[in-house]
Amino acid sequence: MMEFPEEKVIKINGVKVLVKPYLTTAVIDAILDTVSEYESYGVRCALADTMVMNQCTDIEVFKEDEISIETYDIFKANGVIDAVTREINGYDVLLSGLNDLTVRDIYKRFEGAIGEFT
Repeated sequence: MMEFPEEKVIKINGVKVLVKPYLTTAVIDAILDTVSEYESYGVRCALADTMVMNQCTDIEVFKEDEISIETYDIFKANGVIDAVTREINGYDVLLSGLNDLTVRDIYKRFEGAIGEFT
């Protein structure tokens, strides 16, 4: 019987990071539910990445209740978040869900705008 993949250590910029290489359906749903409360695509992506890093790594800063957007940007700019997410099965499903949320939001806006003219 298959089991969940084991955590693995990857090296990013000379630092060892322990990575859980998968997202469960429940975690993906929880992340999408949380980010759907925000309208900005950038905020949604940053929050989703932060939640993934919290769930799938041992990086302490992502275990805090809140991190600043500047801290997120530093980790993103240095390639840490991208290096980790490349290792995670299911991250593509999360990105697809984020895009679906955006498409639904655009549709609702157009639907509202069209309704004003009819």
